[in-house]
Amino acid sequence: MLQPHHVCAILLAGGGKAFLPLPAQPGLPAVPVAEPLCPVDFSLANLFYSGLPHAAVLTQPPGPGDDHITRKLTAWQTHLPGLLHWLPSLERTGSALYLGTADAVHQNHAPLTAGGFDALLILAGDQIYQQDYRDLLRFHHEKEADLTICVTTVAPQQSHRYGMLTMDADQRITSFVEKPTQPLGSHASMGIYVFKTAFLLDLLAADARDPHSSHDFGRDIIPPMVHNQRVFAYHFNGAWADVRGLLEK
Repeated sequence: MLQPHHVCAILLAGGGKAFLPLPAQPGLPAVPVAEPLCPVDFSLANLFYSGLPHAAVLTQPPGPGDDHITRKLTAWQTHLPGLLHWLPSLERTGSALYLGTADAVHQNHAPLTAGGFDALLILAGDQIYQQDYRDLLRFHHEKEADLTICVTTVAPQQSHRYGMLTMDADQRITSFVEKPTQPLGSHASMGIYVFKTAFLLDLLAADARDPHSSHDFGRDIIPPMVHNQRVFAYHFNGAWADVRGLLEK
């Protein structure tokens, strides 16, 4: 079993192409949903109740909602003293210091390597749900997976919003398509991933050298893994809402 102190959670909470899809508004993790709560509170609460002591929140300043996120993190550090706030490298200039979700994690490879973590739990900051991540981590360990994707069920006509996948009887993923243009089944990625740390960091280093990559987990990292590595689906049965999808309706 993966021990909690051997896991680092990374919460993607604003920036880059997938981080700020609505740049004229506050970043989605900072959008109020039930004052004083916003989506990032739900992921942080899940980390607290899952007993995971190591977590880093990645944001991309400057941008709408930055101050709000900073205040949230300061308040949560009372309950999650190991919570860190990582910013992109100042060596880059322009509006997108993080080029995508995969690039955001890659830029922080040094502290992740130094931490000696066995697994990385990648979380999205724009979702509302309650989950004990220990069940997900236990599943990942039992399957000896290189990657486990947390999956929920959506209506086929909503598949263009998500990474859609198919799986076999053992829950091993057999195909993965990011935001298909045509309806494709009902199994959708929640954007919650568990990776073996060393394996992921090697993949991200290779991806960073690829000039044709969009540096995104769903588009560039996951699809090739499905055919070459042990990739499994963990089905989440609880209530779940995607703030991006709610705002687009």
